[in-house]
Amino acid sequence: MWQMKPLDPAFTVQQQFAERESGPVVLVNLFTLDPADEAAFMDAWKSDAVFMKARPVFISAQLHRAGPSPAYFNYAVWESLEAFRAAFSDAGFQAS
Repeated sequence: MWQMKPLDPAFTVQQQFAERESGPVVLVNLFTLDPADEAAFMDAWKSDAVFMKARPVFISAQLHRAGPSPAYFNYAVWESLEAFRAAFSDAGFQAS
C-alpha cells in the first residue's frame, strides 16, 4: 500500500493548500511501492491522470519509473493554487 507524505513534515499538504494564490503550482510525488502493489498503483495513477487532464486549468503530468525498481516520480502542473485546490476537492476526483 502506498502512502502520501509531505516533503517537509513540518509543512503539511493541508498547510500548503492554505497558502495564498501564487501562480503555477507544481506537485511532485515520490512513490516507493511494494512490487505486489505496482499494478494497482498504475491503474489508480492512470485513472487520476485521465480525470486531471480533463480539467481546463490542468497543464501537464508525467510519471517516471526508477529503472527496474517499483519507485515512481510524479510531476504535475496546474495554472494556479486555486485550480490545484479545486481539482483535489472535486467530488469526481474524491470518488476515484
